[in-house]
Amino acid sequence: KAATDELTGDIHIQVPVNMRKFYPSRTVRNFSMYCGVRIPMEEIGGKQEMIANIKAQLAEKSAKDKMREMITAAVNLVSSIRMIPLVIKQPIAKMVYGFLGEKIYTTTFSNLGVVNMPKEFDGHIVGMDFCLGAQMTNRLACTLITCSGVATFSISKMTDDPTFEEKMYQLLTSDGITVEVEGSEYYAR
Repeated sequence: KAATDELTGDIHIQVPVNMRKFYPSRTVRNFSMYCGVRIPMEEIGGKQEMIANIKAQLAEKSAKDKMREMITAAVNLVSSIRMIPLVIKQPIAKMVYGFLGEKIYTTTFSNLGVVNMPKEFDGHIVGMDFCLGAQMTNRLACTLITCSGVATFSISKMTDDPTFEEKMYQLLTSDGITVEVEGSEYYAR
């Protein structure tokens, strides 16, 4: 709630679901879908309540039957527009993105998880960075990657206002997490 002045509305979180656990695949490409978690802002309580709410929604919405419904809907959509020429589909897709695009979410948080390097690199790599560029509407993007026991949380943004970083620092340190802050000089586009 501290990230906005709005008092109503919903917080929407899209969480990737590894579909290989339901449908074994040997492809190199990602095989994932998303499940959505929705929390009305009026119902946000304490941290433990929110975590329990998110866990319950994730358990329900990332289940195999729900994911199968989403795959079926995606296949049906693709099948229904297959015969429409690309010259017609492209402008419609751009128009829809213009109306919705970045406006349907607040920001991006991408977590690559734990990266394990070959043993011969032990002692040579002390951490790893992963950054996304900020968008034009949503002027902030966050990432997390863990390597060699170091979790690196990065913030890319297109604004001077330090409120977000200060709140993140406060949240992390209040949970007893040791934080080392690094940054780069602000530069205008």
